[in-house]
Amino acid sequence: EKGLPAARVYSGIAPSVPHALHMPSHIFSRLGLWSEMVASDRASYQAAKDELKETTLGIGTYDALHAMDYLVFGYLQQGQDRAARELVDEVLAIRQVNVENFVAAYAFAAIPARYALERGDWVQAAKLELSPKDMAWDKFPQAEAILVFARGLGAARSGDVPAATRDRERLRALKEAMAAAKNMYWAGQTDFQIKAVDAWIAFAEQRHDEALKRMRQAVALEVASDKHPVTPGNVVPSRELLGDMLMAMNRPREAFAEFEQSLRRDPNRLRGLYGAARAAQVAGNRQAAREYYTKLVTLTAEADTHRAEIEQAKRYLKMR
Repeated sequence: EKGLPAARVYSGIAPSVPHALHMPSHIFSRLGLWSEMVASDRASYQAAKDELKETTLGIGTYDALHAMDYLVFGYLQQGQDRAARELVDEVLAIRQVNVENFVAAYAFAAIPARYALERGDWVQAAKLELSPKDMAWDKFPQAEAILVFARGLGAARSGDVPAATRDRERLRALKEAMAAAKNMYWAGQTDFQIKAVDAWIAFAEQRHDEALKRMRQAVALEVASDKHPVTPGNVVPSRELLGDMLMAMNRPREAFAEFEQSLRRDPNRLRGLYGAARAAQVAGNRQAAREYYTKLVTLTAEADTHRAEIEQAKRYLKMR
């Protein structure tokens, strides 16, 4: 919060430089100020595209990709799925990037992963594939791990245990590659991804005690780590997944506590607000349910799609 005043004036220092236009969104993303983040990254995205001289279809810039990752994240938090989908389609059409670096690789992996996970589309998540195919993904195992994690989680949550198990094993191999390269930060990130996928595999197999144990381990590892400066945030917070799991086990009071705690670390997330509201509703806490559903409706006032979570919030708030 101390950096917010500076963030709001920073982009004016170099208004035609993509990175300068983008930098304020690092502050906005941590505070859940999605409209400001989107405005910052929309300007950065356009400036990056203006810099690219090539007009060949399928060429992108890593600056534009970086801004697009933040844009997709911000759009999805506000229920603007159509706007997000347009960017996802644009990313999937890119066949070449001006500089093959981690920033570009991360965006290529994270953008489609976010689109599936933030909407709870586990079937779509389970079908994710790396794109562009001919990118040197072996140089960026930490980026590949983002997509493999999302795919494994999608497979586990849609009941395809064999596919989820394959992705868990791929994550283990990627973690070993990162550790061998002394990339310990990302090896640690992959560790809690492995535990989260393992947790949902256990849940799918009706091993609920083991599932909760693994999910809590993932939460502990994530909480002990810091956000990487390239990312706007993890593709899904582990504690949010723990809340989902507790709700699936019909333990709404415990789920509510986890969603509330998740929102303290990752504020103003659509799925976090919905999770807290729904858990409070099922637990009979009408005041908290109204509070969080109201926040959700306010957050998504400019939604461009009919999201089930938004419709449920509006129905609940119409009740006396």
